[in-house]
Amino acid sequence: MQDDDAPYPGFSAKCPKPIGRLENEPPEKRARLDGQFVVSRRESLYEISLGPLEFFTRQRFAIARRSELVKSYPNARVFSQEISEENGGRHYIVTTLERFWYWYTNQAIRNIYEVIELDKPCRLYFDLEYSKEINGNIDHQRLYEYFIETNISLLKELFDVEVQKSDFLALDSSNDAKFSCHLIGHLTKKDYLFANNVAIGSYTKQLKQRLLDNPPQRIFNADGQEIVLFDEGVYTKNRNFRLFLSTKLGKDRFLKHAMYCTFYGSAESKSKQIFFDALCVPANLSSHENILPDLESPLSRVSETASSAAQQLQPLEYVREGNGLSPFIELEEFLLQMFRRWKPDVYMRQWKVTIDKNKKPIITFYPANCRYCFKIGRQHKSNSQFWAVNVSKGDVVQRCFDPDCRSFTSNYFPIPKSIMEATRKRLNADKEAEENEDPLEILLESKSDKQPCLTQWNGIFDE
Repeated sequence: MQDDDAPYPGFSAKCPKPIGRLENEPPEKRARLDGQFVVSRRESLYEISLGPLEFFTRQRFAIARRSELVKSYPNARVFSQEISEENGGRHYIVTTLERFWYWYTNQAIRNIYEVIELDKPCRLYFDLEYSKEINGNIDHQRLYEYFIETNISLLKELFDVEVQKSDFLALDSSNDAKFSCHLIGHLTKKDYLFANNVAIGSYTKQLKQRLLDNPPQRIFNADGQEIVLFDEGVYTKNRNFRLFLSTKLGKDRFLKHAMYCTFYGSAESKSKQIFFDALCVPANLSSHENILPDLESPLSRVSETASSAAQQLQPLEYVREGNGLSPFIELEEFLLQMFRRWKPDVYMRQWKVTIDKNKKPIITFYPANCRYCFKIGRQHKSNSQFWAVNVSKGDVVQRCFDPDCRSFTSNYFPIPKSIMEATRKRLNADKEAEENEDPLEILLESKSDKQPCLTQWNGIFDE
């Protein structure tokens, strides 16, 4: 392990291989038990003293485990790690903050995210970004300071909370093509928190309007539409937010302390201190009592999860989700064949199943490398889209994460009956055997009896 005084610990050829992976073994080959997989490595007594370090294949198992672990370790947290560029896979790490930092600084490659659980109070946070190539005449410093100043005045107006520029910690991963920054707000010495990250989304709705009223400079996306500096899509259930010193998988731009940040003033800051200060959910959360009021009633809020975007918020009886390949092989392949007409290298990044109290199942697919939108008739430049399959009706609809397309719904496209029959059968079987079956075995079984029944449907998505 490198000394904490090193500018960016862990970025060294001498660092050991990530212990989250076995030598020459893909993630799916690890031993599993109820969504957990075992990593074969002997722990030191010092590591054990910091708390457990456990890995899971599913987020919901990890969150459930943290809920138990927090009884003994108040600083127990869930983190996610990107593990596959080909299928968008992730695994989930449950550990204490102290143990995580020790493990994290010994990773040669870091693609790690903080999981901001839905029910956890959190700091005000932003993902700031814009294209430098499209907005070539922008004065970055002026734009950034206007954003900070607008937050300062709005927080005072809405919550009577006084903050200043130095209360915002900035982590930068910009390059010549794109400005990219994570901004974490420490709202005064009392460190006011929002009730959860969805409540921050309510605040940002008013912030967006204020930013667009009379900005000193206007920024645009690749579609020529005016945008605000922050990404509006990062305030969703169990959001994964990239950590200090981490990169996106396959990229080389890691988040580092921004040169234009005044959070630490002239004092020298250590990497460990920056890591803890940059957490959206602060350490020692139980000691925080200053929770800001929610600006929007939860009962009036539409669910932020993409799978329920087509309907009002309803209590869910059953939820299942995963990364990469889904258990619904026939249905997934049917959609992928359509996506490949726009992007041959498309793959499924994530899938999710929701079933409401009326037994109406929705399967939502999130493709990667394909952003085609029927509203604009072409690919989005940055924001992704998703496809919601109504299992009861046997149709699929496309929706978008793009702020300007969020209210848009494409036509409802029919899905072949044979595919829907196989999907319903698998869905019912999975629900009954959820706690007992390995989804990998289900995938292998489904692949062996898949039938080529898609050619007659090649034209159904043509306009």
